[in-house]
Parts: sequence; structure tokens; C-alpha cells
Amino acid sequence: MQNTTIEPEAVKDALQRILKSKRFVSSQNLSNFLQYIVDRKLAGKARDLKAYSIAIDAFGKPASFDPQSDPIVRVHAGRLRTALSEYYAGDGADDPVRITVPTGGYVPAFAIKPEFDSEEAEAAEPVSRKPIGPAPPPRLVSTPTLVAVLFCLAAAGLAYPFVALLLSGASDDRPNAIVVLMRTRPQQPQAEASAEQSTRILRKLGAILSRNEAVTIRYPASNDTAERQADRTSDQTDFFVSGWTETTEAGEKLLVELSNSRTNSLVWARSFSLSDGDQKIDSDLVIKKIARELHTQIFGASIRALEGRDPNTLSARQLFVLATWIPGPAKNSLEWEKERVDLARLAIAKSPEFGPAHSTLADKLAYLAAVDGPSDTADAAAEAKASALRAVELAPGDVTTLFNVAQFHWHSGNLKDSIRAMKRVLELDPNHGLAGFFVLVYPYTCADAPDDVVTAAISFDESLGADNPIRWVTLTWLGWLHLNRGQFERALEAEKRAANIFQIPYTVMRHAAILNQLARADEAAVLLQSQKDNWPNIDPAHFSNVTMPRLCRDSSHGETMLGFYRDLTKAMAGK
Repeated sequence: MQNTTIEPEAVKDALQRILKSKRFVSSQNLSNFLQYIVDRKLAGKARDLKAYSIAIDAFGKPASFDPQSDPIVRVHAGRLRTALSEYYAGDGADDPVRITVPTGGYVPAFAIKPEFDSEEAEAAEPVSRKPIGPAPPPRLVSTPTLVAVLFCLAAAGLAYPFVALLLSGASDDRPNAIVVLMRTRPQQPQAEASAEQSTRILRKLGAILSRNEAVTIRYPASNDTAERQADRTSDQTDFFVSGWTETTEAGEKLLVELSNSRTNSLVWARSFSLSDGDQKIDSDLVIKKIARELHTQIFGASIRALEGRDPNTLSARQLFVLATWIPGPAKNSLEWEKERVDLARLAIAKSPEFGPAHSTLADKLAYLAAVDGPSDTADAAAEAKASALRAVELAPGDVTTLFNVAQFHWHSGNLKDSIRAMKRVLELDPNHGLAGFFVLVYPYTCADAPDDVVTAAISFDESLGADNPIRWVTLTWLGWLHLNRGQFERALEAEKRAANIFQIPYTVMRHAAILNQLARADEAAVLLQSQKDNWPNIDPAHFSNVTMPRLCRDSSHGETMLGFYRDLTKAMAGK
């Protein structure tokens, strides 16, 4: 909260304490940035604090500087907010005057200690002074928790069991980020014989899941009625996952529904076969199949529920959810991706020791460096690397954090580190579908995949539901694998199917490279031009000179792949 009664000298004293701190002494850019915006604010010239003036006066950029193509000010603003949050969480905790830079601009705000103390008590999340353990965000659901519980209850033949998920901002009376509540209605007669066995499985499952600090397993009291259970939990639940079994002539099946408890509306529903006639289907396969579907649907519904809300009113965990990439709610544009970066930075500013937010920032910055030339700066690379290291330090056992860090390594061309991190994700969560798929295909980023790998990738894709947005990922990777093998027609077919679901610069550029190899350069040019509104800097030269050499630098067989993009660059030069 800004307080205009604060004396300028008190602000200057606060500024000098910050500039003498270790973080600012080691970063001249951050020091110059903060000094400049505070001086302008005190001089009554806050209106002049624009990206252009800051770049010229604080960073020494030439008069030709273009803030639209050079993100240096935006990048350093995010780093400055993070640095200030870390300072006030440590050495500056007792400073009488606090200086902040609210998101959405570059004008600093000043507050005296009683004001910012009261604000933090009401709105800010507690900040731990020590590294935290696994802490997935409220709307990110542990898929083994959900799918295994669903299957065990379905195997018991329960008429209407469901799992209640805590996915909104954490409140003081909620025990953890994810609360799983199992409750039942009277069992179907034909399933009573399996109830005892399923109960044992469920208890063992609960013991395993309880090892994850982010998951709380709840069981209703034996004398609770369905109405009492609903009254007790409805105000703490955003979504219900419901599952029940039905027996048909074709065999037993599990029906799963995802519904929004706030609006009482159905979000998604699908049935899964539990048996083929009298032959039971492997329960592990059923669990994995449900996981691939349900995880994406829940996360996507969570993001859509948060979109449109003022980011400044959201918790760090909610901001993390909005910033994290997931097929479905994502938008194919540079502006949208930069907004994700800002959301991740805001999450970090609110909770500096929340590891998942650091991992998302690392992933986003590395991704933008790969697909947008002006975003590929030394400062962005340094920030991404530091964020990845910080993420692992803060949340070394969190699946989502490690998955994002693995993505960061892949975008950065650190293939071995990426595969190692993805394997660690699978160790923590064997049912993580995308991690399993990426462990399969990542080694062939710039190499010919053997037949068995391609067959396994196709099988994984076909196991997904037709409406699962993850299919965009699997299909475009099939296009990638076919391209590496010189199977251009197959590659084109896969990319066309992927494009019907979603596109990003990676897939568009690969699609164009395939068209060019098929002597359809004019179509490739039209395709690239169609992306100019969303990605004004999209450029085959960046991919052939920077992106692909970076991805292929650890591969001894990358020259063929690089050749496809060099050919595309030459073909597009005259168009």
C-alpha cells in the first residue's frame, strides 16, 4: 500500500540498505534499475517510467531501442521483484520502510512497516525460511491418487463412490494442497464379494499416497450420511471426480465424471473397461489409462476456472497453475506466453520459496528462447538456469517441479539432464503418462528412432481418448520421429492431425520443414505467414541457426535434422 506521507529521506535510506545487500551488490543491472525508478518516483516523474526510458537511462540502451522486440526491461523487472521479495524475507525483514514494484508497471510503491505487516497478515502466504518439501499447487492433481482410488472403489462395486479434490486457494482449515475424500452409497449386490479385498487394497494405497506431503487421504465416519458428508466438504471442494461400475454383456466398465462443484456442471466424462467378458483387465493398465485422461482434464478445468480473475488477488499456488503449460487451455501466441512468465514471477514474488513456480519460470524462459529470437538473451538464459536450480533446491521431490525442470533442460539442449529428470519423475510417479512418453522419445530428438520406439509411441497415442488434448503432443512427436527417419508423408500426416488440436512454433516450423522436403515450399511459406500475428518474430533462420543446433548438440546424428531446417531457411529466403 503506497503511503505518500513517507518522507523522501526515509525512502532513500531504505533504498541504500537494499543496494548494500548481497544480491544487489552482485547485480549492477538490478541496482541501476531500482535506483532509477525510485529516483524518478521521488522526483515526481513516475509517469516517465516506461520500458523505453528505463532501457535508455538505466541500462544504457541506444535511442533505437525497441521494447517490443527486446524484453530486457520486462525480464529485469521480474528479477527485481523476486530479489526484493527475497530481501524482505531475509535481511530486510525488519526494515521500517519497504519498496516494492507492483506487477503491471514499473512505478515503485513505498509502505511503512505497520502497513505492509497488516497487509501481509491478511493477504500474503506464509513464507518459510527453509527449503520446503514436495508442494504441488492446489489445482494440480496427483494422478496416482485419483486413478488408483477410483479403480479400487470401482473394483469393490460401489454404486457411487467419489473423490473430492481440494483445488482452490489454501485456507487455514485445509490440511494440505490436495485432500482426497472417499465416500460410498450402498454397494451393488454383485460386487459385495470383492469389497473386503478392495478395502485392503485401498488401505495399502492410502499408506503409500500418504508419503507424499501434499496429499491427505480422508475417510468419512462410518455413521456419516451422504448429506452430512456433502455439507462437511462442499465448501472446501472445487471439483468432484465420480466413479461407479456397471456390468454389461461386454463386461464390466468404470464410468468416470469430472464436475465443477461450484457450478454443479459436468466438465468431462468417460467410461473405462475393467473386463473383457469374463476376463479381468490388468488394473495397472486401467489406472494408467485413467491417469492420462483425468490429469489433463482436471488441470485444464482448474485453469479455466481461474482465468479472468485479477492475478494480484490469487495465491502463489493459483498463479502457478495459471502459469503452467497444459494442453487445452493454452493459447498459441507470444503475448500469452509472456503473460505466463509474468504470472510465474508474481507467484515467486508472493512466495519466494515455492519451488514449483521457479520451475515454471525456468521452463517458460527456455521455451521462449527456443521459439522467439528476441527472447533468446543471456539474461533470460541466466534467469532460467537460476530458476531451475532454485526449483530443485526447494522442491526436490515434487513431480511437477521436476517435470518442468526436465522441460527446461530439453529446451536448453541439455538432453541427458532432461532425460535424467524425466526418469526421476517416473520414479516418483510411475503413472505420469507424459513423462513416460518423453523418456521414450527424447533420446531421438535428433536421431533415427528404431521401429520398436515408433511402434510404442503410436501405441501410446492410440491409447488416449479422442478428445484428450495430450494427443497434440503425441501426434506432433510422431511427426518428429517420422521426419528424422525420412518418412515425410507419414510425418506430414501426423503433423496435420496435431495441428487440428493445437500448434506452437516448434510444430509449425517442423510442419513447414516437412512440406519443404516434399517440394511444397509455397505451402510452407503460407503456413509460416499465418503465424505472424501470433508470433511476429517467427523465423526459420532462428531455428536452423540456434534452436535446432542447440537441441542437437549432444547428438552425433543431428546433421540430417539440421539439414531439414537449413533447407527450409534457404527456401523461405526468396519468399
